[in-house]
Amino acid sequence: MAGLVLILLAYSLLAGWFFRKNIVMAGSSKIVSVYYDGMTKVQSTDLSTVGEVLSKMNVNLGEGDIVEPAENTIISTGFFNINIYRARNIILIDQNKTYYLKTALQNPKLIAKQANIVIYPEDLYETTTITNLVATRTLGQKITIKRSKSINLKMDSSNNINMHTQAKNVNDFLAEKNLIINTDNNIKPGPTTPITDNMQIEISHIVKEPISSNPTIKKNISDDTWYRLRTCESGNNYQRNSHNGYYGAYQFSLNTWLANGGVGYPNEAAPTIQDQIAKKVQAHRGWNPWPGCSIKLGLF
Repeated sequence: MAGLVLILLAYSLLAGWFFRKNIVMAGSSKIVSVYYDGMTKVQSTDLSTVGEVLSKMNVNLGEGDIVEPAENTIISTGFFNINIYRARNIILIDQNKTYYLKTALQNPKLIAKQANIVIYPEDLYETTTITNLVATRTLGQKITIKRSKSINLKMDSSNNINMHTQAKNVNDFLAEKNLIINTDNNIKPGPTTPITDNMQIEISHIVKEPISSNPTIKKNISDDTWYRLRTCESGNNYQRNSHNGYYGAYQFSLNTWLANGGVGYPNEAAPTIQDQIAKKVQAHRGWNPWPGCSIKLGLF
């Protein structure tokens, strides 16, 4: 029995020490949870800001550390979370250039932007842990940017369109960009040609989408009709890039756009140009290029 009493007493003392050290509950209606250095501390407080709480808890911040939310944030009633992300050493390698950074950012794209490096959506990143202290003279992470290759695409008489890609050959590049090529198209260089940086790809003409044999053409279409179509297709956003091969207020495919006189990308063209090409397409094909919204709006 005496042994059991001693065990219970020891447990009580240990539990009391833990709660005094990590969780301090007072009469406050604010309960703050602070995560840092791999541990979490919870404390009730009457203090007003994040910075005041960190100072009270003796949590020191180093150069480059990130506090979320910011130190001047007012602590609200109830449960409130604070996260501290410690800055770490980063070696960033971009081709033949090496950058030494100290940052708490986690996303490689954001880290590259912090280093004022111009990046493209097609660029890839490889992150590894630095293990060779002698060679690198630092501990932390190494991020290597795998650069996409620049392509100058020329279609018919249009100006060059600059694109980037990780594709291995011309055929993969065309598929990646949703460019539908007919067997009659003249492609230079050929489809199996390996992609090289700053390559020029020329396509003599592109596939024009088939014209309906019985298009529904309405003359004197009102501005309100076009507005409703744009709203349905893109939220009336002329700059929209849906990242699925469709662009602009009318969600043109690149094929349709270039086949009807467009230059560059639809979402980069002025609204008046997008309107003109939409009307040109509709005059040839009726509402067929916009089947979903046309049915929804009763245009057929």
